[in-house]
Amino acid sequence: MDPNETHENVREADELFDPAATARFVSFWIIGPSAGAVLSYLFFALVPFIG
Repeated sequence: MDPNETHENVREADELFDPAATARFVSFWIIGPSAGAVLSYLFFALVPFIG
């Protein structure tokens, strides 16, 4: 088999990497925990607890 030979089912590197998916993943990675922290802080600050 020739190493320089390409096959039909082999994809190029630019087809495997999706910049939009990477941006979406990183943004949710930051936004998700941040929103959870803010919402939990608001919940515990506004809901009265006994004690």
